[in-house]
Amino acid sequence: MDLTSFANAIGNIGQSVVDAVKRVINLNFDVYLTNTKDSETFHFPVNPLSLTINREKKYNTADIIDIGEIDIGDKGTKIKEINMETLIPDVYEPYCRYTNIANSKETIEKLEKWKDQEEPLRLIITVIGFNSLVNMSVMNEEIRPEGLNNNRYFTFTFRTHRDLKISQVDSTLQDNRQTTTESSGAKYSHREGEWIIVTADVLNVRDGPGESYGIRGTVKKDECYKIGSVQGNWADIYWSNRGGWICTDYVR
Repeated sequence: MDLTSFANAIGNIGQSVVDAVKRVINLNFDVYLTNTKDSETFHFPVNPLSLTINREKKYNTADIIDIGEIDIGDKGTKIKEINMETLIPDVYEPYCRYTNIANSKETIEKLEKWKDQEEPLRLIITVIGFNSLVNMSVMNEEIRPEGLNNNRYFTFTFRTHRDLKISQVDSTLQDNRQTTTESSGAKYSHREGEWIIVTADVLNVRDGPGESYGIRGTVKKDECYKIGSVQGNWADIYWSNRGGWICTDYVR
């Protein structure tokens, strides 16, 4: 069924919904959500009806004696929050990205569990090159009378995930009133958007920035990857259509 025939077949639907469906069909991109807890990946069956990206200025955090924690401005901006409106279908429709559509009730229950868990999720949106750990902060359902075949409309909000880091200042330094700064990433030279080359023979790719996270694969010596984000000596790289974290002690 072509786009015109499909639009005519659902003529009783509001024009705004038809226009949104046309945009979804015409945009050739995909949205994936991977649970770092068990590496299960959910491919959203319908591309977003709307996608809003909120950015914020980059900051490095410093802890200065007698002043406390302050933010030091860095160049550029980073994505802080992504709002996405989509629908969860119960059966295959021409605007779906694939034909094997899971039961919508089971899908919604799974996503609700993912929202409530402590472990971060990995969100990939191919059309904008977004590939990062996030937390799902909002999952709201909207009741629409024009819904087809029990389709359920949802608004998702994802916030970029950051591990909490707490620094402790030596009391002897404080007594001597010496000024100490600690800037996240100041010790390491690698930055977002940089291309790096693996120097180890085999290097683990993990679900998060640390050895406590699960291993999802490996990269090999002399392979080249682009950094999506950096936390300390860990880099989130664009790898295997899903991404993952590697230790930058073994790259150049």
